[in-house]
Amino acid sequence: MDEPTGSLDPIATKHIEEVVQKLSSRVTIVIVTHNLQQAGRIADYCGLMLMAEDGPGELIESGSAQALFAQPTDPRTQGYIEGKFG
Repeated sequence: MDEPTGSLDPIATKHIEEVVQKLSSRVTIVIVTHNLQQAGRIADYCGLMLMAEDGPGELIESGSAQALFAQPTDPRTQGYIEGKFG
């Protein structure tokens, strides 16, 4: 899903997140989002991708959502989470 709640109000967003959480016990769901709060609420695993300076995007860091948000290992991940860029 690409930004599945990007243009929705908070109530509709909550309903979509509840459906995603219910479905995730039966199927794998991949969501692309810029909404870090949403990712932190509903993700089991996360990955941060950034554009490379001279080419396509690259995976900077991945792992459990809890670990990625609480203790990122790459300073670029920490910077993105803190809103220093992006």
